[in-house]
Amino acid sequence: MDEKFKACLVDGCNKNAAKPGSGRGYCGAHYRKLRRYGDPLAGKSNRASPEECIVDGCSSGAKGKQYCIKHYLRYIRHGDPVGGGAARNALSQWIEDHKDYDGDGCLRWPYGTGGDGRGLVTFRGKRITAPRAMCFAAHGEPPTPQHEAAHSCGKGHEGCTHPKHLRWATVVENHADKVCHGTAQRGEKQWAARLTRDDVRQIRRLSISMSHQDIADLFGIDQSHATNIINRKAWAWLP
Repeated sequence: MDEKFKACLVDGCNKNAAKPGSGRGYCGAHYRKLRRYGDPLAGKSNRASPEECIVDGCSSGAKGKQYCIKHYLRYIRHGDPVGGGAARNALSQWIEDHKDYDGDGCLRWPYGTGGDGRGLVTFRGKRITAPRAMCFAAHGEPPTPQHEAAHSCGKGHEGCTHPKHLRWATVVENHADKVCHGTAQRGEKQWAARLTRDDVRQIRRLSISMSHQDIADLFGIDQSHATNIINRKAWAWLP
């Protein structure tokens, strides 16, 4: 048997837990289930069966917000699971009606949102996010097409479209805002991340007494990735 072989912690699983893509003592397949469901044994067999769509007369299985995929996509696109052209007009009109809003706190987008919490609207002939549409309505054209609608409140992912919370910003400026607000998708917040902040700190501590290859085997990552972490070429922002 390969001297680097390490059996998966799941009883009855004879896969190698030391291969790249594995982690925390599990093989790659069970580690992915652990990260996705919080249980290395999770799967379709022990997840709840989908309920029916809540739209009257629809018997399809629910996919998102208790709607089937057809009605969910209409909800995302129009703000109404059975909506169409009239609903599209209502969304863009809502932007125009609230471009001078000056109330306290965030102004929440009242219609459907995507996975990032931001609504989509066809505004002045363009299919864009609700915050970007509000930025157009309240602040005019961006300095360049690459400028983004940045939130001073850090609540864009919660559906904020308050015109006073929005401004045109460069990609770098907008990312700096996200870092400041703690909403930047980096580190373990990235969907494909294998390591946590504590893992990275431990890797750097272990580098004093262990080889980079041994550390990589321990955490189920490539040796080059372990080296980049230790030399602060990866996760450089983490103290």
